[in-house]
Amino acid sequence: MSKKILSSILVVAGVLALDQLTKFIVVSSMKLYSSIPVIDDILRITYIHNPNSVFGISLGGRFPYPVMILLLVAIVAVIWAFEKKPTYYLLYSAIIGGALGNFIDRMRFGEVIDFIDVGISKTTRWPVFNIADASISVSVVLLLYLSLKSSKEKRDEDITD
Repeated sequence: MSKKILSSILVVAGVLALDQLTKFIVVSSMKLYSSIPVIDDILRITYIHNPNSVFGISLGGRFPYPVMILLLVAIVAVIWAFEKKPTYYLLYSAIIGGALGNFIDRMRFGEVIDFIDVGISKTTRWPVFNIADASISVSVVLLLYLSLKSSKEKRDEDITD
């Protein structure tokens, strides 16, 4: 087995394990809709169920199948991208791990467990999210950044040639 494949499996498993472990801890130790301040009003652990998509974006109500189909399509797309551009394999793996974490929640509960609550006051808050959402979002942002940087470097190279 190649080092890239082994590393990818470890990243997927690590993200998935951390996501599911943190959700288990929250569900088993908190009441739904309860909140624990961690850093004043900046960071709180707030236990909610999210029937929607990432960051609470609605994709047509509580019916989980469209969201589950989109998750599976996203996983297939990431695996396809992995084959086309293997340089970013760890980022692709983090996306897959996060997508699987939320997919497991949807299969088990019909919705996703969210608990990371960030903001600057009681009214100015980011939608509550989880480790899987963070893994997906950060990885996508890094992929976009690295792709844009790579494109710019290639254009600069083409100009100087």
